[in-house]
This record gives sequence, structure tokens and C-alpha cells, in this order.
Amino acid sequence: MWRARTLNALPALLLAITALCLLPGPRAADASFPGFNGRVAFARDTAAGSDIFTYDPNTGVETRLTDTSTLNYEPAASADGSKIAFTSERDGHRQLYLMDADGSNQERLTNGPEDDFEPSWSPDGTHIAFRRNPGGFMEIWLLEVATKDTVKVFNVQETTGAPQISPDGQRIAFLYDIGGNWDIYVMDLDGGHLTQLTHTANTENDPSWSPDGSKIAFSRSVPPVCQVLTMNPDGSGEAVVSDGHCDYSPAWSPDGKKIVFGSNRDSDLGLFVMDSDGSHVERLAPGEGYGPDWAPVLALMGDVDCDGGVDSVDSLFVLRAVAGLGGRPCLSAGDVNCDGTPNSVDALGILRYVAALPPLPQHEPCPDIAS
Repeated sequence: MWRARTLNALPALLLAITALCLLPGPRAADASFPGFNGRVAFARDTAAGSDIFTYDPNTGVETRLTDTSTLNYEPAASADGSKIAFTSERDGHRQLYLMDADGSNQERLTNGPEDDFEPSWSPDGTHIAFRRNPGGFMEIWLLEVATKDTVKVFNVQETTGAPQISPDGQRIAFLYDIGGNWDIYVMDLDGGHLTQLTHTANTENDPSWSPDGSKIAFSRSVPPVCQVLTMNPDGSGEAVVSDGHCDYSPAWSPDGKKIVFGSNRDSDLGLFVMDSDGSHVERLAPGEGYGPDWAPVLALMGDVDCDGGVDSVDSLFVLRAVAGLGGRPCLSAGDVNCDGTPNSVDALGILRYVAALPPLPQHEPCPDIAS
């Protein structure tokens, strides 16, 4: 639905377009999951195996997304909230699959003899990092979603896993097993600049970047409990935010204020949520659940910067992406004429919407902008 706008806004919009030329050069993308808190995706054991569900903390509505007589788990929501990558064994062994956020259009992403699992999205939604087990050592690979091409990221004769791409799309936090001890490391997306973050005799697991990239949450086994901790991206500033139970698999809320995690504190494997400093712990949803990931609210059509509205700034970010100056987490929402690619025509369409002018021709079917 088109909102009323005054044509007096046009001079300011043209000035904004001119200002695009004055913007600085390429910079890193913003957080992987910015914006408003949406649904929590998670796995739950069923009579036939395990399936993926979502739970909306705002409404209390739970939705089942997969329904197969096998194992489905490790959901990972894309940065714009439109897709969920996950691991499934429906074809005999662990492979990566993709579906829309409502569970529709399920498709296989990897199709090899190896086990592929633990998916993690890049902030622009073009790539997925994952763990591959070709036999022997486990490796970190990167998949291009559009082509399904894969490339090995980290070539070492050791076991690695749990890759998590940083919010700026430049680094990967992951687990590295050297001599039988799991620690958390970071490296560049191409495998360079390897840095060890944790240095303990305990087992660390489940690294998770905060939306602004300023913290990494993770779990640590300190028998008989499992703690959830946070640290700075350089490994400094460790803080225990949950203790006394077996707490694991932390994942940040899109607004960066809360952490959802699995725990046995109610005698079953349930999902809990707390403030990022560990306060105000409460059960998130009834029933069993594990391996959570907190998705943002699905972006409005045209809301390229995921701020909840459509304005001239969104058109600028589309043009920056066209010029190769870096994308935005909700860039896919910039394809307002639904021709498959956000481009300068879409930027013009957004400006026409802001100025309350008639829309440009759209490909069918295509939702109205901001719907």
C-alpha cells in the first residue's frame, strides 16, 4: 500500500542521490541480524526423528516447519529473515537444505557423499559456511547459495567445526581441535590470519556473534555444568552469563539485547532466554527444544537497511550495492520490481514510493512495496 507523501520531498531526495557520490569508499556490512526480534527457530525430537519449529515470543505461536520421518536440525536464519538453512538426513546422511521462513519451498543445497552440516549465513545472504566431514578430519567450507558451488576455507590436518560468519562478513569464528582440546578461533573468510581466542583445558563450543560484532557468546563445559559466556572478538573480557546448569547453544536476539539458549534446568532440554548480561532468565517456550537461532522480523519490501520503514536512505543503499560499495543485510528487500536483482531501477522505484508517485511496472507476482 502506498503511503501519502508530498512532492515537496523530491528536491531533498535528489540532493540525497547527489550525496551518494560523496559517501566514503567500501566498508564492511553491518550486523548479521539487525532490526526487530522475530521468531526463534529450533529443533525438537519427534516420534519419527526430529523436526524444525519456530516460536514467536511476541504472540506465543509455535509453527512446525518440517515434517519428515528422519532428522532435521541446526536451523540458521538468513540475515533478512526470509530463509532458513538447516541440516537434514532425509536422503541418507547429513546434507544442507534451504527453505522459506514459513517452511515452504524446501530444497537440497549440497549433494555429495560427505556429511555437510552446521550452516551459518553471510550477512548479505549470498553464502553459507558449513562443516564438511569427508572422512577423517572435519573441514570448514563455503557454499554460494545461487550456484551451490562449494570451496574449502581452511585447509589443515586437524578437526574444525561450528563456523559462524561475523556480522561484517569478513571473519569466521569456529572450533579448532588441536591435541584433543576444543578452543574457539577466528580467521579471515579466506582462511588467513588465524587467531586463538580461548586458552583453557575445558571444551568450548557454540560460538555466536552479537549483531553489532562487539561480542561472541559461547558455551564451555566445566563439569558438572555447562556455562554460557561472552567475550570480545579478540578473546579478552570473558564474562560468565549463566552457570549452575547445563546451558549451551547461545544465540543472540536481532536487537542484541537478549540471548536464547538450551538448558536442562527444568529437567528437560528446553529453551530459555536471558538479558545479554545473564539477568532475567525465563523459559522461552513450552516443550523440548534445542539448537536455537533467533531470526529478525521479515523485512518490508523496500526496507533495505532493516530499520522498519522505507525511505530515501534505502534507495541509496541499493545504489551502493550496484556500485560494488557493499550490501546491506536486507538488500534482497530492495528488489521492488521483482526482476531477481536489486538495481538502479529499484532505487528509482523506492524514491517514487517515498514521493507518493505511481509505481513502476512490476514483474508478476510481486507484492506492493512496504508490504
